[in-house]
Amino acid sequence: MPLSQNNISDNTYLEMFKNMFQIDVDISNDEWEVIKRNVKIARIPKNTIVLKPGEIETVARFVINGVAKATYHGEEIFIDSFMTDYDFMCDTFSVFDEVPSMYSFKTITDCLWIEIFDLKKFTNENCKVQKVFLRNINRYLKKFMDYNKQIRKKTAKERYIQYCETHPKVVKYAKVSDIASYFGVTVQSLSRIRNEIVTNGN
Repeated sequence: MPLSQNNISDNTYLEMFKNMFQIDVDISNDEWEVIKRNVKIARIPKNTIVLKPGEIETVARFVINGVAKATYHGEEIFIDSFMTDYDFMCDTFSVFDEVPSMYSFKTITDCLWIEIFDLKKFTNENCKVQKVFLRNINRYLKKFMDYNKQIRKKTAKERYIQYCETHPKVVKYAKVSDIASYFGVTVQSLSRIRNEIVTNGN
C-alpha cells in the first residue's frame, strides 16, 4: 500500500505529533523545540523488520500512516498485536530494563511514523515526555485487558466482527494467518467465520 499522505510536509507531521503530545500534557514552545531535536520522521517500506527478537529496543514509534505487526517469540510464536494510524509501537520493557526483546516488529504496508530515539535517556531527562509514554503504556494495557475480557465473553466470530468495525485497515491488509494468530484460532476456523459473515451478512 503506498503512503496516502506523501504530499504532506514533514512540518505538518511534526505538528500532528505535537497535537498527540498535547492530548496528555501542555508543552511550551521551548519544550517542543527540545522534543523536535530528539525525533525524526521515518518512511519504512512494507515487509521491513524494525525490531528483531534478542535486540534491545531503543526507539519509540508513533505510527502516522500504515499497518505493522508485533510478533511474540517465546515458547510459542504468535501475533501479539497490530499497530496502525496513531498507535504507539515500542517494547518498553526492553527499553527501560535494557534486556533483549521477546518481540519482533514488522511493517505490513508502507509505513510512516515518528521515531523518538535514545528513548530511555530522553524520558529520564524530560518529565513531560515520560508522562506521555506512561499514558500510552496505560492505553496499551487497557487495550490488552479489554481484549482478554472479550475472549471470556464473546465468541471468535463476535470478536472478529467487532475488530472489522474498529480496525478495518488491519483487516484489509494483514494476512489471514496473522489475524488468525492474533485471535488464537486456526486459519481454517477464521476462514469459516469470514465465509459465514459474507454468506449470512453477520
